[in-house]
Amino acid sequence: MLDKTTQKLFVFPTNRAIREYISSLENKNIFLPKVISIGDFFQKVIFLSEKRMISPQLKIIYLQQVIQDIDVKKLGINSSFSSFLKQSEYIIRFFNELAVEFKTIQDLNDADTYAHYQDHLDILQAIQTKYHEILLKNNYIDQSLLPAYYKINEDYIKQFKEMQIVHEGVFSSFELKIIDEISSLVSVDVQYKKNNSINSDIIHIVPIKQRILQIGFIKQKIYEMITVQKIDPSSIVIVLPDESFHEMLALFDEENYFNFAMGNNIKQSKIYQTVETINKLLINYEPKDENKKEFFGIDNQLFQSTKNNWNSIVNEEMFLTIFDQLIMHESNTQIVEKLNELKTSLTILFFTHELNLKLKHIFRIIQNKISEITLDDTSGGKITVLGILETRGVAYDGVIVIDFNDDKIPKRSVKDKFLSTKVKEFAKLPTSFHREELQKYYYTNLFSRAKKVAISYVNDEISIKSRFINSILSDVKEDYNIYDFEKILYKSRKINIFKQEIIKNIDLSKRTWSATSLKTYLQCKRKYYFHYIKRLKEHSISLKPQGYEVGNIIHKVLEQLVINDSLTISNINTQLSIYQNNNPYLTMDLEVWKKKLVNFVYMEKARKEDGSSVYAVEKSFNFVHNGIALKGTIDRMDRLSDGTYCILDYKTSNNLKVDTPKTYEKSYDFQLEFYFLSQEKKIISSVGYYDLFNTTIKNEIMLENKIKKLNTHLKALKTKQVNFDLCEDKTICLYCNYKLLCNRD
Repeated sequence: MLDKTTQKLFVFPTNRAIREYISSLENKNIFLPKVISIGDFFQKVIFLSEKRMISPQLKIIYLQQVIQDIDVKKLGINSSFSSFLKQSEYIIRFFNELAVEFKTIQDLNDADTYAHYQDHLDILQAIQTKYHEILLKNNYIDQSLLPAYYKINEDYIKQFKEMQIVHEGVFSSFELKIIDEISSLVSVDVQYKKNNSINSDIIHIVPIKQRILQIGFIKQKIYEMITVQKIDPSSIVIVLPDESFHEMLALFDEENYFNFAMGNNIKQSKIYQTVETINKLLINYEPKDENKKEFFGIDNQLFQSTKNNWNSIVNEEMFLTIFDQLIMHESNTQIVEKLNELKTSLTILFFTHELNLKLKHIFRIIQNKISEITLDDTSGGKITVLGILETRGVAYDGVIVIDFNDDKIPKRSVKDKFLSTKVKEFAKLPTSFHREELQKYYYTNLFSRAKKVAISYVNDEISIKSRFINSILSDVKEDYNIYDFEKILYKSRKINIFKQEIIKNIDLSKRTWSATSLKTYLQCKRKYYFHYIKRLKEHSISLKPQGYEVGNIIHKVLEQLVINDSLTISNINTQLSIYQNNNPYLTMDLEVWKKKLVNFVYMEKARKEDGSSVYAVEKSFNFVHNGIALKGTIDRMDRLSDGTYCILDYKTSNNLKVDTPKTYEKSYDFQLEFYFLSQEKKIISSVGYYDLFNTTIKNEIMLENKIKKLNTHLKALKTKQVNFDLCEDKTICLYCNYKLLCNRD
């Protein structure tokens, strides 16, 4: 039996470096050695005997409770719950950096150069003192207390006779102390990988005018590396200084080149959009979010329940009910599995501690945690996409780096928020200069190991190249030739979803028809298919008003005022002002309508004096005519002095026309005919449009003729098979939401 104490433990900077090392041993007839990443190593070699490590989310909640009694505005931090969720990282990293370098805030107080910031230090000291008190009271510690409470895990360490640590980077003082203590138990060999010189002949640097065109640059360089340099695709790496750019890169990966080390976030998922929309509607309402609520199909019961309890303390039953309703909005099984895991962890977090959180705070935490969920990339591409830290300890033959701009390289650290470089130097803490040098070290290692390197940066009015180009790549001449990366990027991006024919076996007479759906079908069968059968919705989330929005507002205002018999100029102005305040884009349009509707008030007064009274508004109907189910809603019905009725449909158009003997044959609009037929039990003397723009009533003079025409159309709906073909009149396509799908854009 192999004596465990004879084993050697190999420690590598990353899991990717481990895989490369194991791969190098595949053809050797030896037992695989024991290997571990540096991150896992430091977790294994120490332990806590009396305290527990706090979870990241509980840590933020405790910190947020602490700052409620402390003025943190001087630190540039907002104490509101939602803002602090984002900003808490500044404080946490500040405390952690001091701890791992065995420094205290008092050490900074001793620096005369920091006298100007004495108030800041006093605030940070107060936060730290109270925060640590809460942690210890609840038997927790975090990274900032770990150096004071850890113990060396001798049982784990003594499994090995020797440890070899391959390191790229800089150890903190705390990490060096741990390594020193381990070395008293077993032999420890720390190997630092030194920089090799960079061969400028293998490096190609190209400035590019638009950020997105760098994707075309990536594709060109991949092609060259594989076909010209004969580099194996699995030995090519794409390095993203801004890792969020991988989402854009994935959109253009038609060739399935890439595998994304950072995984895929779920911010475009139904669940994230649902939670985000509810948060926006209840925290910072904007009219565009109402459209989102409908677009994402957010359950109304869930929304009302959340709204009613928004400022209430949440118990476990309420939390589980709401979370389960949220999960029902998601169909992706991978995401649902992770959501159930999140539900369990949040239940433990919220209800095993006396946190007494309001629903609005819990919802913000839920959104925050969902935004952190990533799904493993299973696309199977051979070319790896990752951030610079993941390249440590690994050699790639082909290296492509984009965004080589000064705002991204070197990457700025939130650790530098509270302390100036001068103070950090005095306190012997790592400065921004040290961090910059460390990043140079990473890029130099990456480039020096490669056979071919391609670098691009954005060269426009607001972006400048990284200072690293002049420091570590000073011998490389930049290529200022003009390349057509647009052609590479977009040549295969033409959407090929157009179908010449869509033929379906369907009996349209079995469907229920509104005047609008019939008009759509008669004008363009393809549009009807997309909208009413496939139910493809328009993605409209802009604050700018849609063409129909002002008309809808006028309808709603008049409906309420007419119902309540409170139609006055003053009340109209008050109601319209509410909509103006909600959406500033509507201000001018609604101001015009305040003037326009003055005449409407006078006309209504005159109609009332003539004996006319409002009989019904927003009157819904469903009935069967010639074997076809018809439905709709009548804007308004008036009872006239002679006992008959007139039907009115409000219109806000400035060029409203009714059909004439010359035009009715080509008409597709049978709205007034639907209204008339739905009220056949009443004596209807007229149906017409209430032209609000010109303050007139325009009656349907071709009513009988159009009813005959309607009957012909309804008879034609008794079908067995329908070709949902494109309309011949292309002017109809001009403002159609589906014109792209029909190749008529």
